[in-house]
Amino acid sequence: MIEPGEVCDSDTIQCSEFDAEYIGGTAACNSTCSGYNEENCETDGW
Repeated sequence: MIEPGEVCDSDTIQCSEFDAEYIGGTAACNSTCSGYNEENCETDGW
């Protein structure tokens, strides 16, 4: 459940939903619920 002040809560989204520049991967909500961790997101490399 996302509470006031939180961007996310223990969920994951497809990186392409988060930012159209990503071509793959999933972004997991960070431990403080302030945003998504993009380290597993993939770009096209160009």
